[in-house]
Amino acid sequence: NMHVCHEAEVQILNKSSGKDFDEYTKISFVPDLARLTGDPSVKIIPDEEYKLMRRRVIDIAGCSGGKMLVTLNGEDVSCSDFQEYVDLYRKPQLNPMYYHKMNARWEVAVGLSETKSFESISFVNGMNTSRGGTHVDELARQISHHI
Repeated sequence: NMHVCHEAEVQILNKSSGKDFDEYTKISFVPDLARLTGDPSVKIIPDEEYKLMRRRVIDIAGCSGGKMLVTLNGEDVSCSDFQEYVDLYRKPQLNPMYYHKMNARWEVAVGLSETKSFESISFVNGMNTSRGGTHVDELARQISHHI
């Protein structure tokens, strides 16, 4: 997968560098567009692939609990809390959403779907579980039992 491997660029910061002296990790990458698209002439990320990458970056922000600054191409996409993350995927003014923080590792938001069908966005240990899972099934069962 990695035809060309470069050495990691590590920059040691010190107080005299004039930069903020907070500890942090910066992760950046340049995708191999020829491998991503199968076309060596492509010079920009195709829209669909960019949207997927953007969503994954925003998912990282949503799973961070507001504990880190997340940027994409210089744009701050950080989420201060779970509710802010959920509101990125819906129009909060149209339908009420109910939020509940069950414990430090479980937060839930429930509301009417804009498509009028069952939809879920879920994560386990920070990994997107796009097909739901037993945790989504169990929560849906408990909610529907009380409706």
